[in-house]
Amino acid sequence: MRRLTRLALIALTVSLSSCSEAMLKSASNGNQIPADYPVAQVDGAPASTVGQVATGQPVLTNKAAPAPFEFVDAEAKCRMPRPSGNARVAYAYFYGGGVKTPLQYVADANRAEQLQQRIRLSDQIADEMGSSSFDSAALAREAAAFAKGNAVEWLTRVDVLVTETDAPVYLVLTSYNAVLWNIQTAPGVEIDGIVVSAYEGGAIANGVDPKRTGFMGHRGAPNRSCYLDGQGRPVTVEARIAGAKDLNPDFDATRYRDRWAEEYRQGLAFFRTELPRKIGKRVEWIITQGPKDGTKAILVGDVPAEPFQQQPITKIQLPSYVWPYWGDRRSAYKYFGLER
Repeated sequence: MRRLTRLALIALTVSLSSCSEAMLKSASNGNQIPADYPVAQVDGAPASTVGQVATGQPVLTNKAAPAPFEFVDAEAKCRMPRPSGNARVAYAYFYGGGVKTPLQYVADANRAEQLQQRIRLSDQIADEMGSSSFDSAALAREAAAFAKGNAVEWLTRVDVLVTETDAPVYLVLTSYNAVLWNIQTAPGVEIDGIVVSAYEGGAIANGVDPKRTGFMGHRGAPNRSCYLDGQGRPVTVEARIAGAKDLNPDFDATRYRDRWAEEYRQGLAFFRTELPRKIGKRVEWIITQGPKDGTKAILVGDVPAEPFQQQPITKIQLPSYVWPYWGDRRSAYKYFGLER
C-alpha cells in the first residue's frame, strides 16, 4: 500500500480507545523482564527462569524506535512460508501477556469508514444526552468513550528465546492480543521462518527475511479469512472436572461432560491434523502454558549451560495493513487524530 494512501486512511480513522486516563498519561516505556521470571516451555520440561536462559535485554524507550519499521505484505491469498525439509517447528499460543512497549498502531484498510461511522454515532449520542441529568450525561460520556474503544492497539513484548542448534527452527507464534515477538537466539541457532497470527495483530523484532515471514491477522487484515485461530493444549475431561472440584467440591459434571469431551477431541484434531495441514509440517514444540500473571518469555530448546547474551533490536517487522507509531500513549492519540 502506498504511503499517501495509508496516510489518507489513517486520517479517516479518527477513532477509538477505551483506555483509562491513567493509561493515556503513561509514558509507555518498555519494561524489563525480571531474571527470576519463569519462562514458558513445553510440558514436562524442568522449570527455568529468564536469567537461566539469557542475560541482558533490549532497552525500549518512547523517545525513538530502536530500528526502522519494515512492512511485510499480508496478502489476501494467504501467502505463508513453508518450513524447510530439515526444520523443526515450534508453536506457541497465548491469549495475551508480555511487558509494555512504546509501539502502537492502527489497522487501516477497509475499517476506516466503519470506524468513522462509529465515532460519529457515539459522539451524537453523547451530545444528545449531554443536556439531560448529570448522571445521564456522565453515562453518555462513558458510553461514547467505550464505543471509541478498539482502534489503537498497544503491543506488549514477549521474548522468544531460542536455543535449539541441531536443526533450523520454524516459529509459529499466535495470540489474541497484539504482541511484539522479540526473537533472541543463542549462538549457532538458525531461524528457518516465522509466522505470526493474532486476532489483534502483531509485530516481530529481529526477524528473518520477509520472504520467510508471514502475518495472519483478523482485525483490519486483508487476509482475515486465513487467520489461524490459535489454541491452547487440549485438556482432558478428567482434568477439567478435577479443576472444577478444587473450586467447588460439590460440582456436578453431568451437564458438562459431553461438551468437554467434544472440545477435547477438537483440540486434539487441531494439533494432529489442522495445524500440520496449514503449516506444512508436524509441530515438535507446543508451548501454551505460562505463568498465571501472563507470559513474558518463552523457551524453544533446552536451557543452555551458560546464559547467552540477548542482542539489540535491529529490525522491527509489521504487517502491511497497519500504520504504526512509536512513542507514549498520549502522543499516539494525537498522531492518529483521536483527541476531540
